[in-house]
Amino acid sequence: MEHVTPEEFDSKVLGTGKKTVVLFYATWCPYCSNFKPTFESAKIQTANKIASIIDEDENPLWDRFNIQSVPTMIVFQDGKIVSRRDAKKHVGLIKSDMDSIVTELA
Repeated sequence: MEHVTPEEFDSKVLGTGKKTVVLFYATWCPYCSNFKPTFESAKIQTANKIASIIDEDENPLWDRFNIQSVPTMIVFQDGKIVSRRDAKKHVGLIKSDMDSIVTELA
């Protein structure tokens, strides 16, 4: 798992030509802490997997990709969003959200 800074984002995520799964995550978020092990253990064979652990107040990527709740997973390919899972209120993301992303990438 790799942490990406805003300065690296375009080259490491949007410019790879591969599908890349990014987790928008906040250290203060209990739903993020619960979901992180699921994300880290996911068996994604056909894509790069990157965790972008960033705090809302500091990171321009949250505004750029309209992150309203965390955790949020976004799949990028060729500079475009091809799939997205936003946290559900009072739940966050769960294993079935990760499984559905993995299925889409297969």
